[in-house]
Amino acid sequence: GRWLADARHVATSLAADAEPPRSQRTSADAMVMGATHGGTEGAQSVLQILDFNARNQVTLWGPNGEISDYASKQWSGLIRAYYAPRWEMFIHALERAARAHANFDESAFARECGAFERSWQHNMSQTFPDEPQGDPIAAVERLHAKYSPMALLAGGSGV
Repeated sequence: GRWLADARHVATSLAADAEPPRSQRTSADAMVMGATHGGTEGAQSVLQILDFNARNQVTLWGPNGEISDYASKQWSGLIRAYYAPRWEMFIHALERAARAHANFDESAFARECGAFERSWQHNMSQTFPDEPQGDPIAAVERLHAKYSPMALLAGGSGV
């Protein structure tokens, strides 16, 4: 459990400090375009379509998720809001199977995960920053300071 939380924090931190995609500008552009071509209701409709299409492309490509993770991206918001929860669901499913002395039920996990993925695609209330959230050099220095001693203990060079 704790190592997963650390890994999620590390990945999210590094991705948030890097130059992110302009997803929020796409949403803003959709609102302007929708307002220009149909008023407020048109703007919301266009925004919903563009937002769903952007989420669909990087997660469950296709109307029914035919190609999962086809165009996956390691973006801060995706790691935090999409990938990390899926990994947590997977770990919990493994733990449940181990506690019950049962085999991992891949079909049940696929259904649970699929329900989460489809729900995530339609969750327009979740927004993501379109500007870096920190300094990537400082983030790497913090990570080096934290994990370099562990690498030395594990027989690494500790560079």
